[in-house]
Amino acid sequence: MATEIVLLSFFLDKLWFGPLSKVIDQRNGILKSNLESASGNLEECDQIIAFAEKSINDLRATINTERNEKLSALNAECEAAMAASKDKVNKEIEAALSGIEKDRTVVLESMAQEVEGFCWEIMAKVLNESEMKDIKAMDDKLFKVAA
Repeated sequence: MATEIVLLSFFLDKLWFGPLSKVIDQRNGILKSNLESASGNLEECDQIIAFAEKSINDLRATINTERNEKLSALNAECEAAMAASKDKVNKEIEAALSGIEKDRTVVLESMAQEVEGFCWEIMAKVLNESEMKDIKAMDDKLFKVAA
């Protein structure tokens, strides 16, 4: 019986345990290589993610810079247009005020002439002819001297 156990252990070792240990060793090798490959892939993925994040941040900075430049240019353009419009409006206001002042002067002169005419008409109705001649002579003398 002892010989049978020894023979059985010898055959099991050669036919069963030997090939089985080879298969297990091969499988362990494959698993180790897959694990190393996955670890390498993980490092590569981390590098890709870091590159993508850096690229996104660079793009954001570039976009912000371009946006600020364009906004500054638009603001300068708007300010220039507003200044030009303001100058134009100020010139128009000055021209209108000048025209109003001229009109005012003309109206005041016309009113003064009309008032003077009304005064002479009233005096002509109130005073007699000789008094009117005296007043006209005095008026002519005063205004010729003053002029």
